[in-house]
Amino acid sequence: MPKNPIDEKFIEDLGLIHIKIEKLEKNKKWIYIYSLIYLLIGCVLIISERDFLIDFNFSYSRYLKLLGSVLILFLGFGLVILAINKLRLHFKKTRMVKDEKDRMGTVLDKYKIKYSCKVKFGRKYHGKQDVIVELKSDSELLKNSKVKYEV
Repeated sequence: MPKNPIDEKFIEDLGLIHIKIEKLEKNKKWIYIYSLIYLLIGCVLIISERDFLIDFNFSYSRYLKLLGSVLILFLGFGLVILAINKLRLHFKKTRMVKDEKDRMGTVLDKYKIKYSCKVKFGRKYHGKQDVIVELKSDSELLKNSKVKYEV
């Protein structure tokens, strides 16, 4: 009798992938908002120092203005870089989770298994959160399950 390719570990991994997908979807809006705010503030700071970038004539009496302008430019470029890196990290995580789900999907497609998944987040206590993942399928290989995770 052949071994069932859909074991408990596979079901657990499938549930964890859906938890990751839900978390990324929940955080997506805030990541876009924060990145946009950082980008706008950074651009405003850079543009506010356009005189320094275009034609700053250095003299000893303007030393403090030079120092202030350089600090503001560093802050502006830092915020722009922070915004871009925040978006890049989000896209990288999304791509990694999608690749994981696609790998699991190839196994499910091989055995022609269709399923539905519900993810319910519980309350957070001390940094840990209870999550219930409910998988439903008509296939005998992937049984209906309800698994509780602590993330």
